[in-house]
Order: sequence, then structure tokens, then C-alpha cells
Amino acid sequence: MKTLALLVALSVLMLAGCGSNAPHGHSPVVIIGDSITARIPAGALPFAWLNLGKGGDTSSQMLFRWIEVNDHTPDAVIIAIGINDLRQGVDPIIIINDLLTAINNTRAALPTCKIYIQSILPVNNAILGDAIPANTVINDTNALIETLCINSKCIFIGINSAFVDTSGQLRPGYTIDGIHLTNEAEFIRMALIVPEVKL
Repeated sequence: MKTLALLVALSVLMLAGCGSNAPHGHSPVVIIGDSITARIPAGALPFAWLNLGKGGDTSSQMLFRWIEVNDHTPDAVIIAIGINDLRQGVDPIIIINDLLTAINNTRAALPTCKIYIQSILPVNNAILGDAIPANTVINDTNALIETLCINSKCIFIGINSAFVDTSGQLRPGYTIDGIHLTNEAEFIRMALIVPEVKL
């Protein structure tokens, strides 16, 4: 039943064709993150949105350009960040502190803006080996992010179960290199996120 619902949601997104970047002025939804977010296909969301994904970004680099989020006065912001921090051996607490700073910044500037934080997606170590962190590290960091969301009254969007195989690795058919998603997987990702976003 869950699979059928996901396929229906995915079909709606792919046929809608109304999810597009809104580069100037007010954007109802801003999505910010690293290259995984930057690769979200046009038409993947059924509402106006601005993609502020940037390849290679860590949580601290995202925070450095956070003013871009507030400048677009969004009704909702979706954050998806952290894998590059973990690849560089950054302490997960740094990610949490950066996320908390971003939350507080937007709460001060845009009190009614809803804040959503997506789980750090799994990786496939069989493809990239030690070049990327183990999924156990990702899972532990996601637990910290979820706790942050509970304490900060944000919405945690945990979607990793839809992307892992029986060994807990990112499904090979969903990735182009062990970390980045295929276009199909990006649509699945958005189909899982969209129902959580309340505008």
C-alpha cells in the first residue's frame, strides 16, 4: 500500500510540471543544501520553489550564505545538509550547532516561516569505500538532527528507509556514484518530502 501511494505521488509530481525555480523576490519554498539538492530536477515540486543547493557545501558554508534564504522571505525552508561535513571528518555536533544557528536566524527574521530538515541520505560504501562515511555515522548524526528538530519545534523529514537496500546501503539503482541520486531517485525523494510540507 505504501509503495502504491508513493508511486501515485511520484506520478503526480512528474506530470504536474509546476515545480520550478523562482529566482527573484518572494519564494514560497526555499530548499538549501549541497550538490544533492542542487541536482533536484525542474518540475520535481508541485509549487513554486527556489533551489539554493550548492555543490560541496558543508553546514558551515551553508550558514555563511543563509542571508539568501531570509532575503526570499519563504513560507517554508527545507534544509538538506551534512554529508560533506561527515566526509571531511567534521564532528556531527558542528552540524547541529550550524543548523541551530540557521533556525534561530530565520525564526528572528521570519517568525512564521516553517522549517523542515531532511535526514542526511545514506551512501553506498561498496561503490565508494572509505571515501565516504559509514552509514552508521550517518544514522547517528540523523538521530541528533531529529532530536534538534524536536527541541526546536522544526519538522524532521526522515526518508532514509526508502533508499536503503537490505544491507543498509544506498540502493545501487538509486545512485550515480554512491552518494548522488539518479533523477528517478530525486523524484522519489521529492515525493516523500512534499506531503510533509504544509503551506
